[in-house]
Amino acid sequence: MSNDKKTTASLKAFIISDLHAFDAHAESYDPDKLPSYLDISQPDAYALNPLTKLQQFIRTRRIVADILICCGDMGDKAHPTSIKYVWAQINELKNNLGAKHIIATVGNHDVDSRYKYNQFDAKGFIQSLEPPFPDLDENHSNRFWAQHFTIYNLEQMRIVLLNSSAYHGYNDEFEHGRISDATLTKLKEKLQTTPPAKVNVFVCHHHPRKHAECDVPGYSEMKNGQGLLDILGSGDYGEWIVVHGHIHFPALSYAAGGASAPVIFSSGSLAARLYSQYGTKVRNQCYEIEFPIERISQVGLVGKFLAWDWSHSNGWTPASSNSGLPYKGGFGCRTKPLQLGALINKLLKQGKRLTWEEICKRIPGVGFLIPSDVNCLVKLIKNQHSINTFIDETGVPQELEKP
Repeated sequence: MSNDKKTTASLKAFIISDLHAFDAHAESYDPDKLPSYLDISQPDAYALNPLTKLQQFIRTRRIVADILICCGDMGDKAHPTSIKYVWAQINELKNNLGAKHIIATVGNHDVDSRYKYNQFDAKGFIQSLEPPFPDLDENHSNRFWAQHFTIYNLEQMRIVLLNSSAYHGYNDEFEHGRISDATLTKLKEKLQTTPPAKVNVFVCHHHPRKHAECDVPGYSEMKNGQGLLDILGSGDYGEWIVVHGHIHFPALSYAAGGASAPVIFSSGSLAARLYSQYGTKVRNQCYEIEFPIERISQVGLVGKFLAWDWSHSNGWTPASSNSGLPYKGGFGCRTKPLQLGALINKLLKQGKRLTWEEICKRIPGVGFLIPSDVNCLVKLIKNQHSINTFIDETGVPQELEKP
């Protein structure tokens, strides 16, 4: 998927989220409870932090993307200098990717909702950033801050960028995200006047629905999130993928509803020190998503992703089987594993082996299964058809065999 040449056959998005940069000199941090691996008070350590290493990784691997998505929480606790540092790095990252656009939203840590640095204007500092946040285009920026969302109509791609932290600074709003009834109404009006694109992407910081596998106190889902998912899943405005951050838990699933229910891509954190409640379930990650335009024209919204893990000792490496999301995967195929298993069984004669890549070529839907459906399929073909699947350390099936 990653190469040095763009093609019109696909669109690519690179995704980062929840960097939580901080200044250890600005607050009395407990050394055992630092918020992230991005301490801007240690300039000598810049070369070792995950963001700087990511710049090198992208240049070395010659990874390219059409858009760069950042799901918020650039800084930690709204520290101005940390946010400014990350925003500059994000603009450099855009250049290294050769991306045409930055699609960046506001996280709860990007606004001064507790008025530590500003007595009355929670969003004042982030609105003063240069280049302007979230966009150089004044019309997009004005709509984002005034209406809490803006819509980008790009070639074959439509993107809605939501400010789910829009009401932070009022009462206890900082405890959750929100999309108001008024914003939902305005969003529906705007979607009715913008034709669906091949790829429809909704970007926000807070998760629009609760993730059952993520149980962290105080991390409630976006208020009115189900109303948002109902609109996107209605089928009236095309098929959607929702990309969010906030909970630092990498996951890929479908929203509740019918065949048009949105794909939900929960981005892991790029640099935060992860919650102890997560144990060894997840890692710090970043992602590349590829949308194959021709295939989407035939079967609807499908895509494939790559995921990379960060570790201080190894830098950025392909994700592992226990990282939250594996190194490679897909989304969009909602065919039942029972049906796919029967097709695989027909391909595999007794004593025969086939690579996973060959299976994906001959049964295209298999390559667009979300990771949980891949796991379900692997168990099903083992139990019902006695087919063994060999999975490598990155969590990706490599070969199938029927003894």
